[in-house]
Amino acid sequence: MSYFNTASKGIKLVEKGLIIIVTVSVAFKYTVDYNATIDLLVAGFLLGLFYFPLGFYFLGKPLITSIPFGFVYSLGIGALLLGVLKVHNYQYPLFTIFLIFIGIATFLYSKLKSGAYTVEYIYAQFFRLIFITVLNLVVLIF
Repeated sequence: MSYFNTASKGIKLVEKGLIIIVTVSVAFKYTVDYNATIDLLVAGFLLGLFYFPLGFYFLGKPLITSIPFGFVYSLGIGALLLGVLKVHNYQYPLFTIFLIFIGIATFLYSKLKSGAYTVEYIYAQFFRLIFITVLNLVVLIF
């Protein structure tokens, strides 16, 4: 439980709201056969914008890693939107993004062990990785 408390300190309120909207929209789409995806598309597009062009603000410091991480996270959200729209062969960019996520996770784990970055920053990045990965896997499975 302390992991989520620490991770939530590194995530801004607007991002938390968009994460909740995207998660609930994906859950409704695949459990209740809810076909209206405009809320998912708008929230996902805004979340993608928050991650890449505005990643220097929403992802926190250090900026040297926040901007590339934000770019990869926005690609992950883009793959999620492609999956929701059932674009043909969207799993290939998704697989590439998963490989990049593994590299980011090992980088963050090494920084966690060395103490170079704050624990809040690293846990927030891990939460974002888990969020994007789990939702993309749900879309891929269903």
